[in-house]
Amino acid sequence: MAVDDFYAAHPEYSTRLALHIRDSSGDAFGAAAADVDGNPLPLEFKWNEIVPVFEDSEHGNGIVPYLLDAFQEINVRVPYRSTIPPTATKNEILTELKKLKNMQTRVFVAHLTCNLGLQLLLLAKEEGMLEEGYVWIATYALTDIINLMGSSASAVMQGIVGIKPFVKTTRKLVDFKQGWRKRFHQENPHTHITEPTFFGLWAYDSIWSIALAVERMRRTKLTFQELNTKNSSNDLARPRQRRVGFWSPLHGISRWRNSSGKLDIIQWPGATKVVPIGWEWPTKGKKLRIGVSVQPRFNKFLHAEWDARFNNLTVEGYSIDIFKAVMRELPYAPYEFVLYGDRNGSSNGTYNDLLYQIYLQNFDGVVGDVTILANRSLYADFTLPYTDSGVSMLVPLKNKNKKSSWTFLVLLDTNLWLAIGAFFIFTGFVVWLLEHKINGEFQGSPKDQLATVLFFTLSSLVFAHREKLLSNLSRIVMIAWVFVVFVLQSIYIAKLSSMLTIEQLQPTVRGLDDLIKQGYYVGYMNDSFMPTLLKRWEFNESKLIAFNSPQDYHEALSNGTLAVFLDETPYLKIFLNEHCGKYTMVGPIYKTAGFGFAFSKGSPLVREVSKGILKLQESNEMLKIDEKLYGSKMCHASEEDITSPIRLTFHSFWGLFLSTGVASIAALALHLVSFLFKHRQPTLDDQMDTPTVSNTTPAISVPEGPSSTAIIS
Repeated sequence: MAVDDFYAAHPEYSTRLALHIRDSSGDAFGAAAADVDGNPLPLEFKWNEIVPVFEDSEHGNGIVPYLLDAFQEINVRVPYRSTIPPTATKNEILTELKKLKNMQTRVFVAHLTCNLGLQLLLLAKEEGMLEEGYVWIATYALTDIINLMGSSASAVMQGIVGIKPFVKTTRKLVDFKQGWRKRFHQENPHTHITEPTFFGLWAYDSIWSIALAVERMRRTKLTFQELNTKNSSNDLARPRQRRVGFWSPLHGISRWRNSSGKLDIIQWPGATKVVPIGWEWPTKGKKLRIGVSVQPRFNKFLHAEWDARFNNLTVEGYSIDIFKAVMRELPYAPYEFVLYGDRNGSSNGTYNDLLYQIYLQNFDGVVGDVTILANRSLYADFTLPYTDSGVSMLVPLKNKNKKSSWTFLVLLDTNLWLAIGAFFIFTGFVVWLLEHKINGEFQGSPKDQLATVLFFTLSSLVFAHREKLLSNLSRIVMIAWVFVVFVLQSIYIAKLSSMLTIEQLQPTVRGLDDLIKQGYYVGYMNDSFMPTLLKRWEFNESKLIAFNSPQDYHEALSNGTLAVFLDETPYLKIFLNEHCGKYTMVGPIYKTAGFGFAFSKGSPLVREVSKGILKLQESNEMLKIDEKLYGSKMCHASEEDITSPIRLTFHSFWGLFLSTGVASIAALALHLVSFLFKHRQPTLDDQMDTPTVSNTTPAISVPEGPSSTAIIS
């Protein structure tokens, strides 16, 4: 048709094209391009897993490498690849569909030829896989099935998102389609095909281009206008299909396009407008099987017990409260707790054994005080931790202060005692210097004056000095000194009372170095990973003791058999709350990831539950759950929290001593200035009373007589 139209439009051309029809042998370039261009869809709708369903032929296999690379670029996981043979029977297709239905992924990319694709979709509809919750994305080969199959394919394609190239409608394109439709139905009267495919338009333009190129070899002044079938974007629908958006390399997926008219809202399978989450786990009619241990470390974290009276399982504890609070926000994931052990309370194994049951698909998840470890992640995926992390040491406390008759001296360090003594002497000397000339109480023999000064300054401790001060400067000095004495006295009495009445406790062990050097006995729980750590730290195995319960290591620590017990921080916090004041926690000395929930590898619940844990930790509900575990008042859990008396140093009071020193020195300076001024004034007066002798002596008449006096001025 393209050749006929070309030469009908250009009858003067002398060249003629002879087309040789060849099978493309399933060239997948165009299909791959159309499908890979659709890879932003998972990113747009936040789908993290996709299963490609493709024909097991060159047509289907050619797209797989491109598809996987495209999904890998946007971190979309492909847990399974479904291949359908071109000659697959109905039973074979049903078997594959049931396999897909039992998987948790609900997003499928279908790349099939029209006949095989229609058959698969019809069977998928029978299996209920075109209902709400499912997502089907069709490549162009399947999207154009309506144009190829007519109304028989229209019903089954409802809710399927199709990817197809966008062709701008022009007058020339409309005329071409009318002519194509008329001619095609004349040649194929029994066909249901109503529209030329994009590849047909592409082939039409290609033939025109070839014919034009051949003619250009002979003629130079020719013009050519091709049909506007440029693959400028992917169009997600057509007439009898709902156009819902456009994709282009520059703008990605958009819900608008110039001159494209109004776009429809996406109707997903089941005629819903709510975007499917892309997974369903467990599948319909089933519940998540959540394994719980029958013998946890602390019942406050997890307590599981079979109630024979009501024939049901009772599960409670801190871990359960957090899990239930998170799962309340995921109503689409029903679950049930399953006991890992018998109904009499006997366990089937450790947490490692329980987690391995997830790998064996006996459980969908595990809830409890499960530590996130690297070797455990080989069998299960973990959520974000919901507790503190790390390994710490539990050590007994001992009384730091051994009370003696000289206890009162240890509160002040040597420098402070020396400073106090020095300022006692200095202040007494300053007061004596200011008072001894004007105050009779500070006069007398040197021995009496020394005794008076010492008694005066020492009596200031009890504010009972009897000497009355006459100088204002000495009063200022004493005010500053008494203030210092008052502050020192108040703090000293308070600290001494605390030391004598309250036990000051300190850990018996400070760190790993003490343990290794002193050869202390170290304890750990039987079902923990502590032996691996202790061997890594090169502890003597003869010094390691395993315990089965908190009560056992409590007794060992109390009677001195055990020096240190190693365990994870959340466990030790519970233990400390039950034995407050007897032990302290040193560390953490080793970093771990904390407690988390475990699910099967690749489970979408890992991401959803992790987000739920983060939201819960930012809410008030988490505070209530923590209070239920630890109580309203937590015991001091760490070494840093233990209060101990601080020995008073000179550095703590240098400001006080500076103030009284400045006051004393200032008083001395003023006294010295006053003294110098007073002793300089009489000298000036004597100079004024001495007669001045002149070189010229005036003649003076002296009257006669023995009693006469000469007055010279």
